Amino acid sequence: MGKVGASVADLAHEILRTKKTIALSQHICSNCNFAGPEEDNTLGYVLSAGQSVINSTSQWINALEYPSEQSCPECLCEMVKVVYHKAAPKLVIMDYCGRNIKTSHKLMIGTNEDHVLLDLKGLVYLGDDHFTSCRISPNGNVWHHDGIATGQRCEAHGSIKAMSAENLRTCGNWVAVLAVYAQK
Repeated sequence: MGKVGASVADLAHEILRTKKTIALSQHICSNCNFAGPEEDNTLGYVLSAGQSVINSTSQWINALEYPSEQSCPECLCEMVKVVYHKAAPKLVIMDYCGRNIKTSHKLMIGTNEDHVLLDLKGLVYLGDDHFTSCRISPNGNVWHHDGIATGQRCEAHGSIKAMSAENLRTCGNWVAVLAVYAQK
């Protein structure tokens, strides 16, 4: 028997799959601000980092847009496809896809009608051929779990308030691969 790899992101996508349309997209001109009609979008509760994600989870969630192959019907310039949730989700998982992304403590997710604040609730890390996790309790304490090293116990790792985005990026030899955000 050899090792069989697993993708925790694929698992999250499968668990949180929905048949409901929870997001919309719209083509917007980068030059004249022409906006096409809103269309249903396949955006779900698990967001995977693309090439445009460059800094933090907070910047990532506020810039869900992609280059469009369409040209603006008004001025023929390039357009972008902006994506947003119909209603603010209660849970969002950010899949880092191997990118070096800073983990924000909070995310503000906007819709056409409102904005909702999501708190960082946990992180999944990969290293040494297995996953570990950190959970942030309601009072802000961070608990690390590594089933191989600690069994059923979680180890206290301090307060989230004292941890920078860089502190959250790694946990020992492990690197963050998913961040879990939820409403209070």
